[in-house]
Amino acid sequence: MISVVLQCAKEGYRSTGVELNSILVAYSKYRSIKEGLGKEARYFPLIKTTSKVVFCFRFMRKNIFKTDLSPYETAVIFGAESLMGDLVPKLSEMRSNTNLLACRFPLPENDAWKLEHQIGEGIDAVWVYKRN
Repeated sequence: MISVVLQCAKEGYRSTGVELNSILVAYSKYRSIKEGLGKEARYFPLIKTTSKVVFCFRFMRKNIFKTDLSPYETAVIFGAESLMGDLVPKLSEMRSNTNLLACRFPLPENDAWKLEHQIGEGIDAVWVYKRN
């Protein structure tokens, strides 16, 4: 999650990392400082000026099941295999035509998300879905 959020911020996308593990949240903030993206990883909206760029990202210590997913156009999930089935109803909060990338494990078959394609295999596999 850390690398995805930071890379998206570097590319100009608003990015939010949601993680329950406080150690991983602290490490994410450390990485953002180390990579020169700012001391406090909570910048919204993206502001570009001639003198500096304010990167648009944040990391939150939060349970994904208690997070409102409706504002997001794209989500990247690094979930455990046993969690993927439980995520389907939660991910269905996202609007129609939004995108989902599931890393390492696919979603179970369901009516809410259409599998567009799979990239890679094994632990490096990513499944790309579109919300119906």
